[in-house]
Amino acid sequence: MALEKGINSYVTVAEADAYFKERVHSTIWCEANFASKTAALITATSLMNNISWIGVASDELQTLSFPRSGSYFEPLLGFDKELEGIPDRVFRATCELALHLLQNEDLLESTSQVTDLTIDTISLTNIRKTSRFPSHIKDIIKPLMLNRGARTWWRNN
Repeated sequence: MALEKGINSYVTVAEADAYFKERVHSTIWCEANFASKTAALITATSLMNNISWIGVASDELQTLSFPRSGSYFEPLLGFDKELEGIPDRVFRATCELALHLLQNEDLLESTSQVTDLTIDTISLTNIRKTSRFPSHIKDIIKPLMLNRGARTWWRNN
């Protein structure tokens, strides 16, 4: 499938290449071929599309969650900001998630998880599976997530 920005990806390969040119620890991205980069960006966008975002879709016929209408509290600025197009936070998180997918080839195929491993006298317990959304990616998108980082009051009863 061809990558189409705004249809099946938030980021083009050229945009991601430029992003990773300025980022440390991006060797895997830089060495990946065009097809792998394309697949990683499309898959990352698909995973990002399943998040509950603040605001509402700008068009009922759009295939992606963004663009959206609404506003969010931008902690870097210290005030509410209107959603416009594809926010920089979504752009960066999509790039980071695409890299994470390339670094962890079996991330989406893994169906089982080892919790304990013993070899002779060496024992490992509570072995964790690699997260689909590492904390640094969650931190990027947190202000845009519904009820996560937004200044919304709620109570549990």
